[in-house]
Amino acid sequence: MSGFSKIEPQGRLFYRVGGIGEGERVHTVCRAKIWADADLADRGEGLDLNVFQRTSVLALVTGLVLVSLMACAHSTPPFVDESGVPLVGSIAQEMYLAMPGAEEYVLIRGRDRRKPAVLFVHGGPGGSETALMRAFHPELEADVVMVYWDQRGAGKSYRSTTPIDTMTITQFIEDMDHVVEYVRRHLGRERLFLLGHSWGATLGMLYAKRFPEKVAGYIGIGQPSGPEVEHHAYEFVVREAQSRGEERALVQLKEIGPPPYAEQDKVHVRDHWLHRFGGYTVAPIGLSSLVWRALWTPEAGLGDLFRAWSALHFSQTALAKELAQFDLTKAVSSLEVPVTFILGRHDERTWAPMAERYLEQLDAPCKRLLWLEHSAHNGPFEEPALFRRYVLDTIRNLEARQECMPVAR
Repeated sequence: MSGFSKIEPQGRLFYRVGGIGEGERVHTVCRAKIWADADLADRGEGLDLNVFQRTSVLALVTGLVLVSLMACAHSTPPFVDESGVPLVGSIAQEMYLAMPGAEEYVLIRGRDRRKPAVLFVHGGPGGSETALMRAFHPELEADVVMVYWDQRGAGKSYRSTTPIDTMTITQFIEDMDHVVEYVRRHLGRERLFLLGHSWGATLGMLYAKRFPEKVAGYIGIGQPSGPEVEHHAYEFVVREAQSRGEERALVQLKEIGPPPYAEQDKVHVRDHWLHRFGGYTVAPIGLSSLVWRALWTPEAGLGDLFRAWSALHFSQTALAKELAQFDLTKAVSSLEVPVTFILGRHDERTWAPMAERYLEQLDAPCKRLLWLEHSAHNGPFEEPALFRRYVLDTIRNLEARQECMPVAR
C-alpha cells in the first residue's frame, strides 16, 4: 500500500501519508482532527458567544473530542478488498500543506493511483465542499484519483489567525499551484484535470490560463463570467419578491440596492432571498439534508460544521472588494486547454445564459457545453448521477484524445 505508513497506538489502526516533501507537514489524521476541534472549542471560534454559551460549547465539543479519541472516527478509510485488506495501488491520504500564512488541508482518494487525477476546486469563497463531494460522489474515486482541497480560509484550512492580506485571488492561485505541484510529484503526473464549482470555477479558469502546461482539461460547474451576473441575481430576486408578495424581501432588497457590493452583508441579504426563491437549488433538497449527509462522511465532524459559518464570513468579507469589480471574461478570454461547462438550466446565481455566452466567446482548442435540465447552481448535488456521467465521459474522451464535441446551441 504505497504512500502509507502504519502505526498502532493502543491497538487501533491509523494511516498517515508518507513521502512528504520539504516544508510540508503531516499529522496522523485522527490526531490532527482532534487538535483542530479542541482548538475550535477553546476559542469559541466561529460563534458569537457569551461566557455561559462558550462554556456549554466547550463542554459539548470536549465530549465529542473524547469520543473521537476512543473511536478515531474522523479519518479517511483505505480502499480494501473483500477480506478487508487495503488494495495494492490504491491511495487514501489526507494532509496539511504549508502555505504562506496558512496550512491547507488536502485529501487524495482513488482505487487506482494510475488513473487520471482530478483536482476539485470548491466554491465560496470559504465554502468547502469536500464532505459534500465525498457524500454524493464517492463513485468518482473508482474511475479517477480525486484530489479535494480546502482553500485558505475554508473548511479544515480555516483559522481565524490567517493573515487578511493573504486573502487575495493571486494568493489563491499560488496556493492552488502548490497543491498541483504536490500531486504531480506524488502521483508522477504531468497534468491534472481541474473541476471547479462557482468561485472554484473562477480559480480554475485563472489557473488554467496561467499554467496550461499543468492542466489536462478544465471543467466548470456553475461557471461565473462577468459582473452582469451580479445584477441579474439582484433583478431576479426583486421580480420574484414582487410576484410572490414578499414585502419583507422587497424592503431588504431596496435597502441594499443593486450591486456592485463592496460589503459582504449586502451580498448575504441578496443571496438569502436567492436561496429562498430557487436561484441556487431547484431540486427538492434542503440545506439541512445536505449538512446531514456531509456529516456522515468519514472525514467530517461537528467541528467542521461549527467552523463552516466562520469560514464563509471570514473569506467572503476578505475578498468582497476584490470580487465586486472582478470580470472573468476580461481576465480569461482564451485558454490553451480543452474546456467543458456543465450548467444548471435554472441557475440564477451565475446565470446560465451568461455562462453559455462566455463559452461561445472563449477562444479554446476544444469546447463543450452540457446541461443539467433539472438543476440550478448546485448541479452536482441536484442531479448527481448525470453530473457524474458528464464528468467521467469528458475525462475519458479527452484521455482517449477523441475530438471534443461542439458547443451545444
